[in-house]
Amino acid sequence: MAQSAKSRRQELILAELRVNRTIRVADLAEKFGTSTETIRRDLDEMKSAELLSRTHGGAKSLPLGHEPTLAEREQMFLTERRRIAAKAVASLRPNDVVMLDTGSTTLEFARAVAVRALPLTVITNSYPVATILAPNPLLRVIMPPGEFTAAESMVNGFETNEFIRRFNANICVTGASGVTLGGPADANLEATRLKRTMIARSHRTILLADHSKFERYALETVCPWNEIASVITDRLPSDTFREIFELQGVELVVAADDGVASRSL
Repeated sequence: MAQSAKSRRQELILAELRVNRTIRVADLAEKFGTSTETIRRDLDEMKSAELLSRTHGGAKSLPLGHEPTLAEREQMFLTERRRIAAKAVASLRPNDVVMLDTGSTTLEFARAVAVRALPLTVITNSYPVATILAPNPLLRVIMPPGEFTAAESMVNGFETNEFIRRFNANICVTGASGVTLGGPADANLEATRLKRTMIARSHRTILLADHSKFERYALETVCPWNEIASVITDRLPSDTFREIFELQGVELVVAADDGVASRSL
């Protein structure tokens, strides 16, 4: 899938923000050989996607602890997340036990699972995921106790983790706030702890992440790459990521436009 000039420019803008916390429109226009209006449109679009914060005359990086609410994230990269979810569901087998955490992409995964005639047991801390899956009589849904967090519509905390530790699963399907060279990362400390528990109790883990998550840093690294079996995304990542995945034995799957076809690398 060819990458547009705009997408490549925006990726380079994010790379610039990782080096310098603030950037100026005039400097970026000169660097990329474009008009200042083009750069302003880029920055406004990236602000809408919660990738940066706008300033007078430029932009600045977001705090590492920043995370849009689940409702806000559901509006971002919807087409891409649906393609990723459709490909991930295709890897499931009848009677699999699946650990599924909260997130905008895992929510799309749940929607794709819900319309399939596939018997599964799903263990989730997400109320929206449970609500979507429950009407399908072939799906057994297990939810842990815990403290409810309204922004994510999930339960979390000590009781949640202890409950999850009682179970074993074939697959953990998880998302991330960011995808770094050191591993997937998350802005929510409690969510990170639960992801680790789900990964530890599962035979293999699939990470679902659209292209905007790559080289995006968040507060805490969830796990190293050797604990992830597969990464499913919508666009080929950089050579550096591909080299790390190959070195760590991580399968990279890029979902194609039709949501079903893909290429594994």
